[in-house]
Amino acid sequence: MSYEKGIVVTDYSVSDEGHMQKHYPEGVSLRYYLLYWDKIDFPVSNLMYSSLSNDLAFLHGEGILSRTMIDIILPESAAGKLWQPSAASLIQFKTLEKKDKESPGTWSLAQKGSRLFLPEFDLIEKKNIEVELYSLLPVPIEDVPLQDILEFKVKRSDELESFRSTMSGLYMNIVNSGDIPTAQNLAVEQLKRSIEELNKVFNESWDRKLLHTIKSEINIETSFGLPAAGAALAPLFDFSPKAGAIIGAVTAALKVSWGTVKSYNSLTSSVIDYAYLHKIEKEVGKAS
Repeated sequence: MSYEKGIVVTDYSVSDEGHMQKHYPEGVSLRYYLLYWDKIDFPVSNLMYSSLSNDLAFLHGEGILSRTMIDIILPESAAGKLWQPSAASLIQFKTLEKKDKESPGTWSLAQKGSRLFLPEFDLIEKKNIEVELYSLLPVPIEDVPLQDILEFKVKRSDELESFRSTMSGLYMNIVNSGDIPTAQNLAVEQLKRSIEELNKVFNESWDRKLLHTIKSEINIETSFGLPAAGAALAPLFDFSPKAGAIIGAVTAALKVSWGTVKSYNSLTSSVIDYAYLHKIEKEVGKAS
C-alpha cells in the first residue's frame, strides 16, 4: 500500500436506541478494523484500563495493535461528573489528537453504532459531511482467523487500496471539480467498481461474509473550506437508501448529507475523515 492508515478504537458503542453499552473491540468488529486499516490503537489512561484478549494480544505481538497512554486532567467543573462511557470517548478523541500530531492525516477513530458518541467536554459546532454506505461493505465472520485476514490483505492489497482511496476522495473530488454533475457520476461509478471488485475477491477467499453499513464523518471546514459548496452539493447525493441494496445499485445505498454538528474542539485541520461508524446488517453466502 502507498500509505498506512490507522484507527483508534474504544470499548463502548451506541445501541440502535441511543444507549451506551460496553462493546469490547473483539470478534467481528476487530476483523473489520484489521481488514480496512493498517494500524489499530486501543488506548489506556489514568482513568480507565482494559486488558487484551487473545486476538488483541496477537495483533499487539505482530506490531499492528498499539496502546497509547493518555493522562486525563479534568476541569473542576467536571470533577465527579465524568461517567465511564464519556471518559472512554474523551480518551479516544485525545488519542486521535495525539496520533495525528505524530502522523498527520493518517488516523481516524471508529465506533460501533449508527451515531457518533462524543465526550461531554470540549465540544464546538462545526460544519460536517456524513458519507454513508448501506449494507455493502464485506467483513469476515467472527470465526475467520486473524492470520487469514492478514494474508488476504497482502494478496488483495490493490482492491483494498482502491476502495479506501475511492471512499476517502469521494466528496473532495466533486467539490474541487469544475463540472459537478460529471464528477458526481464518475465518483459513483468508481465507488461501484471498487465495491464490486472488493466483494468479488472476498467471495473467492470466504464462503460467508457480513455486510456492514458504514458512515464516515468528514470535517468540511478544515478539509475543504467550502461549507457553502457542501450545502449545494449534498442534495445531489441524497439518494434514498433501500433495504438490502445490492452491489449493482450503489446509488441506492449511498447517502451524503451536510450540516452543522457538535465535534471535538481540539482536532487539527489535518484530521479530515475523523470518525467511522459501523453496523452489521446481514450475513450472506457466495451465491448472493
